[in-house]
Amino acid sequence: MTPQDLISQSPRLATLPQAFITILSVLDSPVSGAEEIADALGTDTALASRLLQLANSAYYSARRKISSLQQAVSLVGLRKLRNLVLGAAVMEAFRDLNPAFISLSRFWRHSLHCASVARELALPVEGLDADSAFLAGLVHDVGVLVICDQLPHYAREIILMSDAMQCSTIEAERELLKFDHADLGGALLENWQFPADIVTACSHHHPTLETQSQDLLSHCVALANLAAAEQWHQPVVRPESTGEQDALARLLKTFPGEPLLAIQIGNANAANMTAWVSSTGDR
Repeated sequence: MTPQDLISQSPRLATLPQAFITILSVLDSPVSGAEEIADALGTDTALASRLLQLANSAYYSARRKISSLQQAVSLVGLRKLRNLVLGAAVMEAFRDLNPAFISLSRFWRHSLHCASVARELALPVEGLDADSAFLAGLVHDVGVLVICDQLPHYAREIILMSDAMQCSTIEAERELLKFDHADLGGALLENWQFPADIVTACSHHHPTLETQSQDLLSHCVALANLAAAEQWHQPVVRPESTGEQDALARLLKTFPGEPLLAIQIGNANAANMTAWVSSTGDR
């Protein structure tokens, strides 16, 4: 079975949920006004709550709390709002996973941390878009959620093999599934028609010297993922293999700008997300 086979066989995951397709069509319409956009976002109360949470995250550093969808539309802007909708779509699709397989609060803590660092890394770099970097960081590990959702037996086996063999979870995934969560995440985002650069970054956020992607956004997310994993001791993806560590060490030396400073700022921003993450609660 390939990653695309696994995604396509699930009616729930094969395409972006219709509610989000409808909302994106309103956002993308040149004739949509702020009131119409807010009304479209408000048709789904869970989505509306998630969007307001994201809009108030450290990413936007709002000077005042965003308490309504109308405020979000006017203060955040349409392009960023579109990214928020895509991120919220992923979060809502997997909100009811069995906590026996994964802690969603810890998972999203890592993901938001990665998003914060990725944005800081991208800000000073010509040719990198900070909003895209944030979205890519937020959804980079979605393949882990797909494994827990569609292959719960393997989710347990992956952890057991990682413990027994003292290998990384991504190495255990490749041994048991013949693909890994990065492949799965890329397949899901491609089916959901995420931007191609986001799909590529998700697919390549665990590089080795042999597989290292050449595009800056993938480099950015790979560095951010390592920083977030180190900071939070991420429980889903264990410490990377020696080959991946070597590749990331090279990225740290060659990434434009001042990546160590950007990582420090991203870490500080992520520390302010504790209250937001607690609201994702394990169900």
